[in-house]
Amino acid sequence: MITASSRGAQGTAIHLVGNENFTRFDARLPELAMDLSSSASLDRLIESHIRALRPVYTEKFAEHLASPYTPNP
Repeated sequence: MITASSRGAQGTAIHLVGNENFTRFDARLPELAMDLSSSASLDRLIESHIRALRPVYTEKFAEHLASPYTPNP
């Protein structure tokens, strides 16, 4: 159910901004027994995903500035 909802939202976003302007940051997680995972091991996992995804984020978004907001009358 969660995956279907996520993919539905992805389809809507692609429809709104176009496939060429859409980037999905999708960190793949190993099967973990969350009750047995330590905070330190989860921190290391998060840090490894940040290192892997940072170049894509930097290339696509780091220099982008949004247009100033102008409300409709």
